[in-house]
Amino acid sequence: MIHPLLKCAEHVVHNRKFPKSCCSKLIDTGPDCHVALVEGENHFFKDNKKGHEQKRITVRGDELWNKCEKLVPPSEDKDYPRLPERRYRPNYREFLEGCARKVTEKCAKEVVYSIFEKRKEVDKKCCMRLVNMGKECHDALVEALDNLGKYEKKRKEVKENSGRVWKHCEEIVKN
Repeated sequence: MIHPLLKCAEHVVHNRKFPKSCCSKLIDTGPDCHVALVEGENHFFKDNKKGHEQKRITVRGDELWNKCEKLVPPSEDKDYPRLPERRYRPNYREFLEGCARKVTEKCAKEVVYSIFEKRKEVDKKCCMRLVNMGKECHDALVEALDNLGKYEKKRKEVKENSGRVWKHCEEIVKN
């Protein structure tokens, strides 16, 4: 017998209408379990060219969570299961490698110099790549580089510079 929540997940994967009854089941699992389910489904599509199917499932999963959250607000009293931080979950290295592939080497150097060496601002083309890569990827890559040691004593400064670069790029991309 298939778990009822997995039947609901089929609606996401196959782009079918999501029944309201599934919203209750989805919200009842909690936000972290929802993330784990979406990541689990995406694992099946990791060989898909350019990850279009993964992105579609992630976007659809997020849209459904937001829709369901309005229909069936999560209980504030419930102690939902929590996932460990991403860096402690399986496939973290694959996640970082996937993030790194979303920007060119030239762009990556530009961002690194801007954050770690406080050199020139990142140009528009590179900013578009950075913002498209996503904040979660940006933060994870900066943290991974920061942990390499050379900049360990300057963590606060690196974090501030990283935020500055991200905001700069968001502004450039908006205009």
